[in-house]
Amino acid sequence: MYRKQDGNIFGVLNDYDLAIFTSKNYSPSSKTRTGTQPFMAIDLLGHPTDLHRYRHDLESLFYTLVYITARYHNGREIDDPPLQHWDDLGEDNLKSVKTRFLNEALPKRTPKFSKFVIWIAGLRAALRAGINARTEHEESVEVATQVTEYTQSVVFHHETLGGHFSFDTFRQILTMNVLK
Repeated sequence: MYRKQDGNIFGVLNDYDLAIFTSKNYSPSSKTRTGTQPFMAIDLLGHPTDLHRYRHDLESLFYTLVYITARYHNGREIDDPPLQHWDDLGEDNLKSVKTRFLNEALPKRTPKFSKFVIWIAGLRAALRAGINARTEHEESVEVATQVTEYTQSVVFHHETLGGHFSFDTFRQILTMNVLK
């Protein structure tokens, strides 16, 4: 969805799957995790142990942006589109593929979306930095617990992947004008 205000276009990703009325005491009808697998955050694929976080929605928006800009031109899906395997894999395999995707060459964008590479590369770099920082943190905690009687609480901010992938980071990247 989008809206125009003062000559600017504002996009909104919208999914009412689990929407509830806030004026009444309702709860979501689904007790399980839902989502369209190609767009789901890595942490939520396979056998997730993580609770749903705001950054997972940002990550989902990133994958949606990658997918659309590589597969669609003038409102139509191109022939033999890249990332088709994302639609066809099970969750465990998709988790592995997406993890590797963070370090592989980006799929080429279609002509109408060619300038979006600035956003996509920036968002992917921020996500990759956050996931790498989390991995390093987990490894250092594991080493420390095996070397000493580890009691010190080392804090890692999981909500933003150590500050690397947050709303502010996302917004800052998306303020780069790609449409010039």
